[in-house]
Amino acid sequence: MNVFLILIMTAENDIELLGVICEDQDFIAHARQDIPKSIEEIKLLRWQF
Repeated sequence: MNVFLILIMTAENDIELLGVICEDQDFIAHARQDIPKSIEEIKLLRWQF
């Protein structure tokens, strides 16, 4: 499966993503908050085992 992503910076300083589906856009939009939270949760769970 070939996946491509085109990132365009608009004149209004918005970011436009081409070649992605809505779920990809949602993941990218939330990643900055979700990934650090997930890493912290993994660290906590590792101490429980």
